[in-house]
Amino acid sequence: TDSNKSKRAGLAKLASSILHVTLPKSKKVAMSNWHEHPSLSRTQIAYAARDAWVSAAIAEKLHECCCCNNEDVNVFDAQVLIDNLFKKNEATLEEMDERAKKRKVASLEFKELKERQKEILEESSGNKENWSKEEEERMKELWGIMRELRPPPPPSFDNEGLGLPF
Repeated sequence: TDSNKSKRAGLAKLASSILHVTLPKSKKVAMSNWHEHPSLSRTQIAYAARDAWVSAAIAEKLHECCCCNNEDVNVFDAQVLIDNLFKKNEATLEEMDERAKKRKVASLEFKELKERQKEILEESSGNKENWSKEEEERMKELWGIMRELRPPPPPSFDNEGLGLPF
């Protein structure tokens, strides 16, 4: 696996390479508020449904390719994917939502402290004496909380070992 984000193939690239289809990815929809899950817009629902369908179609196509190559273990078999990838970081929607809420609270407080720090430094010509150790420690604590509560990385594969076209 390669945790280097720049080397990870996104869903649009996978769809293009494996299914030979263009998958338009709207930044506006992707960056919209998804935390309000009981009231997602029709556009958000369509976006999520399309991504889920394309993901399933890619897995099916890769499964077929491995079957055609008479592989001993088909890493793209549905049960193998479930067992090896998704159960490792399995969390309920409620748990993920709670983590996201806590991370957002920590992030907002961190931003407020960062802004306060900037104002103090500007007012005192860069003199850090007016910035307390408690505030500095709180920023470090909040940074740790945000790191601890960040979402798990998406599942990844060893592209070279699988001989995929990307």
